[in-house]
Amino acid sequence: MTSHVPERLVSITALILALTLAVACGSSNPTSPGSTSAVSTSSSTSPGTGTTPSSRTGTLRVMMKDSPFTEASAVLVGFSEVSVHRSAGVGTDTGEWTTISTGALPATCDLMKLRDGPTLVGIGTIAAGHYTQIRVSIATIPLSTSLETMSVALYQGGTRSPSPACVTGDAIALAPTAATGGPLPVRVPSGEIKLNHEFDVSAGTTLTITLDFDGDKSIHKTGNGTYMMSPVIGIVNAVVGP
Repeated sequence: MTSHVPERLVSITALILALTLAVACGSSNPTSPGSTSAVSTSSSTSPGTGTTPSSRTGTLRVMMKDSPFTEASAVLVGFSEVSVHRSAGVGTDTGEWTTISTGALPATCDLMKLRDGPTLVGIGTIAAGHYTQIRVSIATIPLSTSLETMSVALYQGGTRSPSPACVTGDAIALAPTAATGGPLPVRVPSGEIKLNHEFDVSAGTTLTITLDFDGDKSIHKTGNGTYMMSPVIGIVNAVVGP
């Protein structure tokens, strides 16, 4: 005997089977619409934390002139480097020391010649920001005629040499001709010149600071006939240019 299944019953059964399969396939996707990716794209560093102005720089030029020491015909000083201190910025930026130079340092300068006009002692690109101190390190003067190690040498009498204000290498060219005294050593207790002076360097600009070394106030004759230098330096001007 042949069994006949009504066509309507077959259609209903097929529809139920199709809906069941659709639900099963949909539930296999673990990510619902609108859910976030499993890989985080957020930054672990908050805005401003640990950043410094190093990507924004300016140029600093340090010049030096002199108010001469009246008891000397030449005062030779060796400079090894110029460095400046930037104060703390935002976040974890704790500030920094930056060394600048002319590329010709160490150099020896005759402070007496600086009264004719300022000379460049340091130049460099530094981070834009607020600065609080300039530090000039004193170097040993190379003098071929003297076996004594000294960082500042004083001459008396004679005729001023025609050499430039600053030289590299052997500094004997700075010695006066027919000097009556010298080279006499001048002791510098700290071995460096520190100048607490606040200034700002803006990005894309050049700041020129001119220092005035006061020889008469800086160099003193001690009781045993030797000399000591406690640098007294003022700021002549600070000029901002492009």
